Amino acid sequence: LFLLMERDFAVKPDTRFYNVGLSLLVQTNKLKLVETLHSKMVADAIQPDVSTFNILIRALCKAHQLRPAILMLEDMPNYGLRPDEKTFTTLMQGFIEAADVDGALRIKELMVESGCALTSVSVNVLVNGLCKEGRIEEALRFIYEEEGFCPDQVTFNALVNGLCRTGHIKQGLEMMDFMLEKGFELDVYTYNSLISGLCKLGEID
Repeated sequence: LFLLMERDFAVKPDTRFYNVGLSLLVQTNKLKLVETLHSKMVADAIQPDVSTFNILIRALCKAHQLRPAILMLEDMPNYGLRPDEKTFTTLMQGFIEAADVDGALRIKELMVESGCALTSVSVNVLVNGLCKEGRIEEALRFIYEEEGFCPDQVTFNALVNGLCRTGHIKQGLEMMDFMLEKGFELDVYTYNSLISGLCKLGEID
């Protein structure tokens, strides 16, 4: 497609076009082609933007190449770019997917030190990671200590899931009651967490 654009239409792909191509490759898990296309982008002297780095970091995280992903984060200032919330959240998610929640928490500290504000998305990523490891008290403390953060449906579902996964069904039910009191709905994810927890305890055949 790139060759056709250049040869038949005399159109040189720009940063936005490369970003679309890179993003599609990441979404379809064609991670080796991401490197190929990025190399062509560099060869064509196309300046990357923050979105370019976010896409490349996501590709590295999906390939479980966390150290290169960190190096790419550190390389952004060399292009006059500052990481944004999505950059840090992508890295947090990458560490969590690699079962390294402490690594994700270190990325959170880097995020704060850089002056980038945590959002509900980034907080929920960390809460979900902590809950998956059964670190429920730490997740709750993190929520309460995060100034200005208001738990949403995703937050509560992560907590219910974490409680039920670790066999704390009673506390999970109490959290569900609290959700209802606060005006949240119990969705498929909420009930699946409860059913899964009950099955683990042998309460459901």
